[in-house]
Amino acid sequence: MDEITPDRLEKKIRVGCGLFAGIVVGAATGLVWFGLRAGALWVFVGFAAVVFAVLALRYGDRFWLELIDGLRGLQQWW
Repeated sequence: MDEITPDRLEKKIRVGCGLFAGIVVGAATGLVWFGLRAGALWVFVGFAAVVFAVLALRYGDRFWLELIDGLRGLQQWW
């Protein structure tokens, strides 16, 4: 697949959306699966937000498609 290099605005959008998704997924994972308390939860959520932002910036739409497929796969565990 031949992707066009994203411009500055698209990079900002990717990072912002990645941060937001990382906060949501990190908080849900930290609370539900690991039962983390406040201090550890903040660290976990911060780490997840940064990782999601970097992956969203680097891989763009492929990251989101893989994330959605992965979250759908987790439904069988619930």
